[in-house]
Amino acid sequence: MSLSQQSVEQTLRYASFFKLPLTNRTLHHWLINPKTISAKFIATNFPQVLSTKDQQIIQTAKQIAQQKRPIAFAVARLMSYFPTTRLVAITGSLAIDNANKDDDIDLMIVTSTNTLWLTRLFIIPLISLLFKRRTPKISNLKSQISNAICLNLWLDESALVVPVNKRNLYTAHEVLQVQPIFDRGDTYQKFILANSWTKTYLANAYSHAVQDMPTKRAQTSERSDGREHVFWYIRTVPNWLAFKFQYLYMKKKITTETVTLHSAYFHPRNLSKELDHYLS
Repeated sequence: MSLSQQSVEQTLRYASFFKLPLTNRTLHHWLINPKTISAKFIATNFPQVLSTKDQQIIQTAKQIAQQKRPIAFAVARLMSYFPTTRLVAITGSLAIDNANKDDDIDLMIVTSTNTLWLTRLFIIPLISLLFKRRTPKISNLKSQISNAICLNLWLDESALVVPVNKRNLYTAHEVLQVQPIFDRGDTYQKFILANSWTKTYLANAYSHAVQDMPTKRAQTSERSDGREHVFWYIRTVPNWLAFKFQYLYMKKKITTETVTLHSAYFHPRNLSKELDHYLS
């Protein structure tokens, strides 16, 4: 069996785990391979002929995504008023048009360095007041999960790189599936480039993400003086206090989540081991 054939079979099997039919385009995009392979080669040698049922699944999922996205954009619009918000992005199944009607809306938030917990302290009450927010208390109630906002990934600009112990095929997918809906200062671009390790799993998807980026803006030097030093304390000390306050509140509830001063991975369920077993 050739390497490309193995890659195609593994990619189709990965997609079947999530009940996601693949077209020629999506098979090429999400091909599990450390080297880029042309779309023509995949379409010629491994053409995907979708059944009527699979076509209907794709169409229905797209319609559901169209209904959910306006909610995500409304949240992003709210968060854009906070100057510390650098990026709001859709993640998970909704980002690739594979959501079910009962699914929540997963969002990733990136803030300025040393402002994550201060930003979160103000954002969470507002989201809870103006939208339906997913909390651990309603995690098993489908009627309450549907269209609920799930802010399950928080990073500040100093922690854009996924930690080594979290790097695997599943996480590579999650990174490259990210769909920015509010971006300040080319933060999405910085996030993708910071996680170039993903190309060792999904070279085509990483290549497409880089190619779709706008031309990088010329960097401007920022003046460093006493005022910047004062500003560092103004934002860092309150953020540290906000972190301690929130961490103490959630400490008893933490299971497999990873929570630090600069990042919060609120993903209690890690699918990487299940996928490894499924693909083996």
